[in-house]
Amino acid sequence: MFEKSTTYKNTDVLLMDPGFSRMYDGDIDSELYCSDMVVDLSGDGCYHVIRGCMEDMEDRLDEISDNPKPYSLGRISVESARIGVYDYREAVEEMPELKDRMERGEILATVIRNFTGTIRTVKDEDCDVHVVGKSDDGKLEFFTIAFYDW
Repeated sequence: MFEKSTTYKNTDVLLMDPGFSRMYDGDIDSELYCSDMVVDLSGDGCYHVIRGCMEDMEDRLDEISDNPKPYSLGRISVESARIGVYDYREAVEEMPELKDRMERGEILATVIRNFTGTIRTVKDEDCDVHVVGKSDDGKLEFFTIAFYDW
């Protein structure tokens, strides 16, 4: 089942918990305005961004979930039960300190470099929601999977 989608052309795509972009200005609590998609998940934890086509790896999801590192493009720390999808350049323009915070490890997020294709949400048979990327040339497919052992 597909719920949301967004497309990119030669874009560095940022995947992170939108709560880490919160800016407090007096009584206003805001997150980045430049989000292209915010995905509601079933819970918090560590999510790995797995290289490959989710449909081709469905029979191995339990194995991958137990040991995602060999397949992982990066990790996302989730504390608000959401993953935001952003154009990395726009996110850093809106919040310049974001890049430094990610480099220092204050924010655990993943940047998919030079992505051209569609990113969508997919709900599996267990009702878990995944962020799935399908590149136009088929060379960079990815999906998120929850991993609870950091």
